[in-house]
Amino acid sequence: MNNNPTTQETLIREVLEKDRCSACGACVGLCPYFTFFQGRVVALDRCSLSGGRCGQFCPHLRPNAALKEDGPGRVLERWMTRAQAPGLRKKGQYGGTVTALVLLALELDWVQEAVLTGTGKNGEPEGRVCRTRAEVLECAGSKYSGAGTLSALHPLLEAGGGRQGVVGTPCQITAVDNIRSYRSEQRLPVDTIALKIGLFCTWSLPYAQIRKILLEKGVTETILKYDVPPPPAEEFRIFTRKSRVAIPLAELRPLVPRGCLACGDMTAESADIAVGSAEGVPGWNTVLICTERGLELFREARSKNVLQVKPLPDENWEHLGTAVANKKKRARAQEERSID
Repeated sequence: MNNNPTTQETLIREVLEKDRCSACGACVGLCPYFTFFQGRVVALDRCSLSGGRCGQFCPHLRPNAALKEDGPGRVLERWMTRAQAPGLRKKGQYGGTVTALVLLALELDWVQEAVLTGTGKNGEPEGRVCRTRAEVLECAGSKYSGAGTLSALHPLLEAGGGRQGVVGTPCQITAVDNIRSYRSEQRLPVDTIALKIGLFCTWSLPYAQIRKILLEKGVTETILKYDVPPPPAEEFRIFTRKSRVAIPLAELRPLVPRGCLACGDMTAESADIAVGSAEGVPGWNTVLICTERGLELFREARSKNVLQVKPLPDENWEHLGTAVANKKKRARAQEERSID
């Protein structure tokens, strides 16, 4: 038994082999030893470093900060929004709010590069660096699968010279925080990651297994959109140009990585702005403003008429709080089972 495992050995043993990897991509693109293939992180060879960045960036090798309290973290303001432009609303998952905010951040030159999740040539999700409106629009819509998105961030940080905005799920936003902490410790620039937009998330699914299920159901066309409607639907919907397929969530839950089950962060609590669907209001988003930076961007969006804005109903806020608390409760139970 190795009493002094390398960082990579620890990550493989504690995350990959225990099915705790949520495929955020934070360990990919740093060295030749990890790659991202069909929605999964794969170790190609062994590394001898005892202080590798892969383990320091991984969101699953540090205490889960979101479990310290039951609520959704610090929230300065909460709203219900959608993009003003009908074209953005149509391209977006629900209300197009994230797409509108990313485009505004680029327009204001707050960021020069946006790290988003796009779709690869074979339909698999992948990290993208977007600098133009067209590139941002190509990434609109949720993918619901681990995408390795943060692998696209590392080359930008190594090159320097620009400011990045990152749109990601809670585990990805946590990994970005880990990256910033590491860079601060190493006295490297940290303010280049200038904007974090979080996406509400309860779980992700392994792309290869989802694709296999779809092929078994005869779905061979290009996927236009995925969706998980609110209860009581209990189904995962896939839209193509010619058809709509619904898969019961009961069939998919066994595929959810343990890392998702042990994650207590539903609303990307350390993001500047966090965005999800608006319960019971089709075509609108729930938006949580979590930092002064997020508040500044949101006020710019309102002043420039980029977003349509309504107060978030108290009932929606209460339901969201219940969902957040339940996810934290399940995550604590998962962690206790892992310790046992």
